[in-house]
Amino acid sequence: MLAPKYRHRVTIQDQVSVQDQSAGDETLQWVDVYVDVPAECLTGAGREAIHAQTVEAPTDARINFRWLPGVEQRMRVVWDGANYNITGMDTDSTGRRELRLKCQKGLTDGR
Repeated sequence: MLAPKYRHRVTIQDQVSVQDQSAGDETLQWVDVYVDVPAECLTGAGREAIHAQTVEAPTDARINFRWLPGVEQRMRVVWDGANYNITGMDTDSTGRRELRLKCQKGLTDGR
């Protein structure tokens, strides 16, 4: 793997339940699991969708980086200030060299 291939920096986040001290309610928060991960981010053409009388434009992305333990599909990727939901995961033939994530930004804003 060539180092220039991974010219972008991403953050991998997971959603955790946190109990509010004052009200006692549980809320969901995104917390950083991996920060400043070298990655290759490739975006595809966007498309428009109409939801709740508003036009939204989701964008598909392919985000590749060196294999990291514990990355799961329920997590999200933050790249260049945008939140990307992980919609699919692939690995290389060994399963331990590179993760290839299919992601989408737009409709749910990473929630």
